[in-house]
Amino acid sequence: GDNKLNRTINADVAEIEDTVEEQDSGAKANLTAEAANRTTEDEKLRQQLEEEAQEIEAALEKERQQRQEADDAAAALVAQLASRAAWDRADASGDELEAQETAALDAA
Repeated sequence: GDNKLNRTINADVAEIEDTVEEQDSGAKANLTAEAANRTTEDEKLRQQLEEEAQEIEAALEKERQQRQEADDAAAALVAQLASRAAWDRADASGDELEAQETAALDAA
């Protein structure tokens, strides 16, 4: 009877070991798949963040250019106004000189 009992126990133990092994390999496969998914998701997220960073950088660069153009336009306008003011002063002093000459001629 002992021999039969031993065989039954051994068979039970072997079956349990097989079941445990199957569960282990199934769990390992699940973990591997999960890790692969997570890696893919992380990669997608990283790529998305990188694209957003590039968009922000491009927007900032565009803003800097626009600000530079506005500064340049303002400087050009200031120079133009200064030039016009100089011409007006020259014109006014020319008119004044002419008036003095006319007055001198009239007096003569």
